[in-house]
Amino acid sequence: SPLASTTWRMSEEAEDPALASAPLPPPPQAQDPPAPSLQPAPSTLDPKPSALREAPPLVDKVVVLLKATGDAPILKQNKFKITASDRFEKVVHFLSNQLGGRRIFVYLNSAFTPSYDETVANLYSWHGVEGKLVVNYALQQAWG
Repeated sequence: SPLASTTWRMSEEAEDPALASAPLPPPPQAQDPPAPSLQPAPSTLDPKPSALREAPPLVDKVVVLLKATGDAPILKQNKFKITASDRFEKVVHFLSNQLGGRRIFVYLNSAFTPSYDETVANLYSWHGVEGKLVVNYALQQAWG
């Protein structure tokens, strides 16, 4: 068989004294695989980080709808306009004064209490519903 004759030749060559003293060629050098090209994968996500996105449309005034929750008294006038650049704490202070200086709990969209130092414009752009910023208020903790 061809394999047997090849093996026999290799054995025969290894025994040849002239070949035994010949230096062996260096082993083949392992070559590094080619570096992969670093190209961004296509994405369906928004390519801009949130800090680089365009600001929400600017508004001068925001309509705030105040909704009583639990045993909180209902205001005769529950819809107000506030300057968009005002902080949310101004809404809370106004509401507390309307209720006789009582301690109140406020929530946006019946879900969470926003940071009092956030602007009304930001809260409206993030959580506004049907052109209004809905603020639920209670005398006792109602959610979260």
